[in-house]
Formats: sequence, C-alpha cells, structure tokens
Amino acid sequence: MNNLNNEAIQLRASYDYIVIGSGSAGSIVASKLSANPNITVLLLEAGKSAASVADVWNPRQINCLYNDASIDWGYKTVPQVNMNNRVLDYSRAKMTGGCTSHNDMVYTRGAPADFNLWESEHGCVGWNYNNIVHNFENIEAALQPTQTIENEFAVSFIQACENMGIPYNSNYNSGENMFGVSPLQATINNKNIRETSFQTYITPNLERPNLDVLIYCNVQELIFNTYNKATGVNFVYNNTISYSVNINKEVILSAGAINTPAILMRSGIGDASKLKELGLQAIISDLPGVGQNLQDAIIFKGSWSTKQPIYNQPTNEGYVMAWSNMTQYQQPTTCIEMMRGTYVCGESEPELESHYSITGGAMRLKSIGSVILNSLSYIDAPIIDLNFYSNPNDMQQAIDAFNLMRALGNSAALAPWRNQELVPGPNVVTSEQIENWILQNSYSYSHASCTCKMGTDSDAVVDPDLRVKGVSGLRIADISIMPFITSGHTQGPAFMIGDKAAELIISNN
Repeated sequence: MNNLNNEAIQLRASYDYIVIGSGSAGSIVASKLSANPNITVLLLEAGKSAASVADVWNPRQINCLYNDASIDWGYKTVPQVNMNNRVLDYSRAKMTGGCTSHNDMVYTRGAPADFNLWESEHGCVGWNYNNIVHNFENIEAALQPTQTIENEFAVSFIQACENMGIPYNSNYNSGENMFGVSPLQATINNKNIRETSFQTYITPNLERPNLDVLIYCNVQELIFNTYNKATGVNFVYNNTISYSVNINKEVILSAGAINTPAILMRSGIGDASKLKELGLQAIISDLPGVGQNLQDAIIFKGSWSTKQPIYNQPTNEGYVMAWSNMTQYQQPTTCIEMMRGTYVCGESEPELESHYSITGGAMRLKSIGSVILNSLSYIDAPIIDLNFYSNPNDMQQAIDAFNLMRALGNSAALAPWRNQELVPGPNVVTSEQIENWILQNSYSYSHASCTCKMGTDSDAVVDPDLRVKGVSGLRIADISIMPFITSGHTQGPAFMIGDKAAELIISNN
C-alpha cells in the first residue's frame, strides 16, 4: 500500500525488509530488493512527497528550497567555538528522494584513493575502487548525469584555470586523476529537470504489489528480541498515530548521517553510559562510535559584478569546477565552482547576467564532529557539532581555497567580464583580515557523513557487509558508513553505497 497522496495507512502483518529513508541510497535499496516478487518491502519516509513541491524539479530554484521548512528538518549546529561561536544552519531534506530532491545536484564519484584507503587503512574489504566502480556505473546508467552547457564565460574561466597551471580535464569521474578544471556533472536530465533517487528508482515501480511506500512516518525506535535480533520498527504516522511493524529478514537504515545514528541511539545502540544518562536502560549494543566521527566540507563564496552580461546558463550551478591542491594520494583538498549570479534565492535574469560568483571549498578537513541525542524522543532534534576549524590544518586548507578563488575571480582571462570584486571586497587584504573573513563566511558544504563508520576498529559501527555490530537483522546503507569523507560532493558515493548495499543484502540472503 502506498500513501503518497496521504491516504490512510494499511500495513501487512510483516515484511521481509523495512527500509528507513527514501533518499539517495534508501530508494535504490528498496527498488532492488522489491525487484524480486517473492520479497515484501516497506519503505518509510519521514517527510512529504517531493512530487507535490513544484520547485524541486526546477534546477534554478535550489537556493530557495533550503528556505522551505516543510521539506527540511531545520537542523542547526551548536555554536562553533572556533568560528566566533556562529550557529550554522544544517540543511537536511525531509521528503521523498531525501537530499537528492533538495541538493545542488552535483555528481562526483570521488577520488579512487578514497575507496582504496577505506580498504587498506580501515579494513573495509571489498570497497576499493576496482570493487565498487561497477556500482557507480550501475547508477550512472539509471540516473544518466548530464554536463551543464558551456557558455562564453565558462570558456574564459577554463582559460583562467589553465593560466594558473590547472589543466583541462574532460571528466573528473573517469577514475583517473581528478586534478584539473572540468565540465560540471549533475543529476539534471536532458530536459533540464532534476533527477532524484526516488523518481528514478521508486516512482516507476510503485505498482509493484510487494512494495509499500509510506510518507510522514517518523521512526521512534527499532525493536529487538532477547537475542538482539531486529524484529521490527516503531514509527509515528503524521505525528499522531503510533505503529509497530514486524520484519522477517532485515531492517535497512538509510536515514542519513544525522538521523541514522539518532535512530540507533534511541533504540539502545550507542555509547551505553551516555544513553543511560538520558534514561535509556535497555542497552542493545554498546557502540561508542555511533554518532561520532562526523565529517563534512567547508564552502565560502566570492562575488563580482560584470561589465557585460553573462548569458546561456540554465541553472544556478556553473559550467565548470576545478579540483586542485592534491594530496599525496591524488585527493583534491580544494574545490572551486563557478556560476553566474550571486547564488541566492530568487535572483532575476538581469541579476544573474550582471554578476558571477566563485566558491572556494576545503574538502579534506581533519576536524571531527559529533551527533548526540538531546532526548529519547524523535521530536527533539539531535545535538550537532561540526567542530569546524578545531584542527589548524583546516584553516590552511581554507586559505588555499580562498587564494585560488580570489585569484581566479580577478584573473586576466576574466578581465573582459569583470567590473569589480564585491565579496570579499577591497578591505580584506591582510592575513588576519582573510582569516577573519573565512571564519565569518564559511558554511557547511552539506556533506554530513561518517557517523556510523564502517571498519574493523573499536569505533566502527558496521562491518564491510554493512551489518551493525553487536546485533543481527540490521544494516546501514547511507553515507554515515564512510570511514572518512570522500573527495567532492557526496551524492554520488551515497548512490554507490545504496547499489552496493542491495548487492550485499541479496547475496547474503
């Protein structure tokens, strides 16, 4: 039974699998499991149907979506002590498709070394790049990411990068070195409409008699028997009616790097001492790593006015992005993105034509944050601490990104377009001024990850088969399982994890 039009809920006596979260990975898992007509699958989504939100499908509205409280969890961080105690918005989508319905749509696999190091340094056997490249190919065949169109300004931007020693790279997702300036790839179809995981993997299969999809369902906790086997899920529909539903095989948590650890902790899986302090006595598995190891990337933006209009760019995202400042493993620490306009909600066409912006991104931070419970109720938002700039290495990464962002924006190649630098502006010159500007203007890249990390050490939460340690019948399939964050935008790896998880579940059962 599917209640995407908010019909009354009807549940089966039990399901073989329950997938919690219809985002990047969850929709893929539910689709692939339900392809077997002998298997029953329930897909639970906390938010509404994205089909009912017109702006979701228009790539030009990405900046306005973050302001819509009906499709966002509304999370905020605690004051960031190393960023002048700023409280950061921490946008997480709350609708079918999850953040694929809400994000900037950039598609990036990541550096091959990311996955190779997962295996060699964290014991994640089967997750090196050669093992998972076919999963990327699977989802690319289904989603068919496109390249944004080239305009005259983009040609000048590429020239500016090349003049600074950043070579043209036709495809940063080729599996070769990401270094270079490349056409941006995005989950936007050839009709200039957003593609989401739910729209691609679930919508065409809603008539499957063995697949039930329910919206407005907030999971309070997982149910376990005396042998620590997951046997079901307790959830609340529309914040009013509580339901319990049983499983025959497994629960798959795909609620993302914030809500997945929160659900685990409410269910008695986490740091036992902290959970008992909250009043939870039924500890199922003492896993101190749950909610720890939160990782993200940092982004900030410079803007310039133009002396001639920039035409022919259909989305707020730009045509090109540059990857640079590579590690010894050829992982980019800096990501630069180009776009016209000033990248805010509701810009008119004249405003888009009369400005250009360049973002600077620090991608390989060493600062580690956490997600912990505020209470045992799903209604209360968890406590999120990104802990940005707690490691001094991160400020140097940000300064490197700032310097490149500004140098490109003021480059000779862009002189025919440039009128004047508006942001950071002429008053940000000294090292102290630059560092202060960075602290005041840095934001999360919205790449929350790593809070239920995969591996073999004592802080690992799942094994390489994505099974939660200390229990049975429970796996995690989202980017919370990353041992460390990948190089670039995390949407692509989230898709890959969903495809890989489905393979593991099917082969193990």
